[in-house]
Amino acid sequence: MLNESVIKVLKNEMWDLATCANGEPNVVPVAFKDVTEEGKLVDSFKEMVEKMFQGAATAKGALVITPSKVIVTTPGTDNKKEI
Repeated sequence: MLNESVIKVLKNEMWDLATCANGEPNVVPVAFKDVTEEGKLVDSFKEMVEKMFQGAATAKGALVITPSKVIVTTPGTDNKKEI
């Protein structure tokens, strides 16, 4: 379980989300988010990790990202194209 200091940082601070596709990294700021410490999704993720690593590793939570759209930001003809 996360302590109150960690929850405060996760809820109140800006996050940077980094991805990489075909060798092209991309980082975007994330301001709108929420921290939920419990629930069916978190419980199932913890169970999956424990089974996968046979108890050698545990998960403290789950990160769920649901992008509403993806925009190309690399230089070139596809720059600013929504995919």
